[in-house]
Amino acid sequence: MGTLRRKETNQQLLHTSIAITPSRDNLGIIEGSMWQRDKESSANSRYTKSIQDKESRRWLDHYESLCEIQERCPETTIVSIADREGDIHEWFQLAEDQNEQRHASYIVRAKANRSLEIEGEDTTLL
Repeated sequence: MGTLRRKETNQQLLHTSIAITPSRDNLGIIEGSMWQRDKESSANSRYTKSIQDKESRRWLDHYESLCEIQERCPETTIVSIADREGDIHEWFQLAEDQNEQRHASYIVRAKANRSLEIEGEDTTLL
């Protein structure tokens, strides 16, 4: 462990997801995954690795798991929540490819002011 000011810490990272009933009652955390970053990894290596080999693969794995839960619990809203590290194209594509029964919801804090196309019009998030 350690403080945020120290460069050398034993950092524990946590990604959680919640479930909400149709009456909007929060059922709480339904899944969580905890990990530590590999000390050998380099920020620059992310440009040469495939998504299968990147740390960000965890967002896809977690979301796929939630889609299975969503399919089993169609009356419950399953929501995956991500910080800006989850702002990756592969996740949005995975969500887009899900059929309606499997489509879990998600909230991702955007890393950039993304370009969007809504009803044929080009716009941005902000």
